[in-house]
Amino acid sequence: VLVFANDLFAFILVPLFVMSSRLYKKPIFIKPVGSNLDLFIEQKGKLVKRIMLSVIKSSDGLLAQTKVLTDYFQNQGCKNAFYLPGCRPINIIDNNPIEPSEYLRIIYLGHITILKGPLVLLDALKILEKSGILNIICDFYGPIHDNVEKQFTQKIEDTYCAYYKGMVEPGMGSEIISHYDLLILPTCYDT
Repeated sequence: VLVFANDLFAFILVPLFVMSSRLYKKPIFIKPVGSNLDLFIEQKGKLVKRIMLSVIKSSDGLLAQTKVLTDYFQNQGCKNAFYLPGCRPINIIDNNPIEPSEYLRIIYLGHITILKGPLVLLDALKILEKSGILNIICDFYGPIHDNVEKQFTQKIEDTYCAYYKGMVEPGMGSEIISHYDLLILPTCYDT
């Protein structure tokens, strides 16, 4: 059994899954989604940390996407923590330099949610616009989540230099990014 789990899911349901896998004699591996499980465990206090580490040690393995997360769990005694980086198709990127422009070309590429920070970026762009800095273009790519759609759409319409460009085909992110001067990831929240 392979369980993909974000922080809260790992805390609430993974212990039940591990117990069930032991009861039915099935192997179980945990694959954290994102790479904040270590921070989550540290923030929840000693009891939660002991429980989570015990659960992870009882599993057949934790497959971490980052070396930092792997090292954290191995240093906590989870010798069954393994580094398994994410895999994406590699596309050859045209190495032709982008044409010089009078505009600073900025890209936001990611989910349009409150936690990922695109509204913060739009607020910053609006401040620059009000300050008279108009030589910026910022394109937004990614799925717009329902809980932020109305705010995002309104802010895009109200910001002179911001444009929503839609979704990017899987594997094409690097190619799209190569046409910009700056990639901004304004996430300042524990996602």
